[in-house]
Amino acid sequence: MSRGGLTIVGVLVGTLAVCAISLLALNIAFNPVQATEPSPASTIVPEATPGSPGSGVPAPDLSVEEYPIVAQEVDSPEHLEYLQRISAATLGKRQAWREPSAERVVESANKALEEFGYRLEPVSSEQVPTYQLYRDDTVIRKGITLFWPVAVNERRGDFALLIEIDHRVKEMVQRGKVQACDSGPEVCSPPVYYGNDLISTRAEGRETIRLERGDEVLYTTQVVPHMDDPVKGLWAWDGHWVLEVDGQLIIDGQSLNEELGYDEVFGWALLGGKPFYFFSQGGEVRLSHAGETLPYTYEDVVHYQCCGPAAFNPRYNEDMVWFHALRDGTWHYVEAGVYR
Repeated sequence: MSRGGLTIVGVLVGTLAVCAISLLALNIAFNPVQATEPSPASTIVPEATPGSPGSGVPAPDLSVEEYPIVAQEVDSPEHLEYLQRISAATLGKRQAWREPSAERVVESANKALEEFGYRLEPVSSEQVPTYQLYRDDTVIRKGITLFWPVAVNERRGDFALLIEIDHRVKEMVQRGKVQACDSGPEVCSPPVYYGNDLISTRAEGRETIRLERGDEVLYTTQVVPHMDDPVKGLWAWDGHWVLEVDGQLIIDGQSLNEELGYDEVFGWALLGGKPFYFFSQGGEVRLSHAGETLPYTYEDVVHYQCCGPAAFNPRYNEDMVWFHALRDGTWHYVEAGVYR
C-alpha cells in the first residue's frame, strides 16, 4: 500500500478484553530484573532509502529483531507460562520503549490538546499511574486510569478525547463539555473524526457491522459471530477512513485484501508515523511497513486471541510492535520499531 502523508487522528476500537490473570502475568514478564543486552538471532538495520514496493527493503529507521524461544513441539504461546521462557535480558533491551514513562505517555495527547487550553498530567502512584485533566489551570477530572489518543476535526475547531475514570466510568471530553458514555457501546468507542464529523461503528445484531457518520451509513459488512468484538480498529487519516474488521482492511469502502490478493490483514497501525500491518498470503504471514513488504516470512503470528491467550497478541505503541511468530517449527519473540 502506498498512500502518502499519513497523519492519524483516530485510535483502535474494539480492543480485546484481557483476563486479570493475564495482565498480572504480563506485568511480571515484561518487567525483568536484569537487562544485559542480548543479541537477536536476526536483525535488519535498514538502508537510508527504501526500494520499490515489494522489494523487501524496510523503510528508513525501522529495525526488526527476532529471538528464537522454543521448539513448537515443546511449548507454544497458548498459556501464560510460555512468557517465562523469554529471557529478562531480551525483554529488558527495549523495555523503555514498550513501557514509556507516564510523562512520555501524555506527550502526544498534550500536543493536540494545547491549542484548546487542555492538558493531561500524570499523578504519582506506587502501582498504576493515574492522570488529571486540566482546562487552563483548573482540574476538571481526577482519577483517570486510561485515555485514548486525541482526535481533532479538520477545521481544528474541536477535539474529542475518551477517558476512563477508576477503571470503570467512561466519559467523552470535547471543547467546553464532558459527556457520560451511557447510551450504548458505539458512543463509548474511541473517537475518530472523518473531516469534521465523528464516525463510529455500530453492531446490528450479531452478524452486521455498520460504520456511521451521524445518520449516514458509510459502510456495512457481514461478520461471523464469535465471542470478541469483530471490529479491531477504526482510524481516519489524510482524508480517508480505515476499518479493520475480522481480518479485512477496508479503506474508504474498498477491501485491501481484494486489491492485493491477501487472505487476511490484521494489526494495522502507524509505526513511526507510517502504516504497518500483517498479512497472510499463500500460507505465509508477512509484514508490511510504509508500503514495503519486509523480508520476513512466518507460518503463524498469534493474533485475535481472547482472554488469557490475548497476552500473546501483537502489542503496539507509536514507536514499536512486539509479537510472537512461528517459523520452521520454532516460536520467536519479535520486536519491530522506530527508536527515537
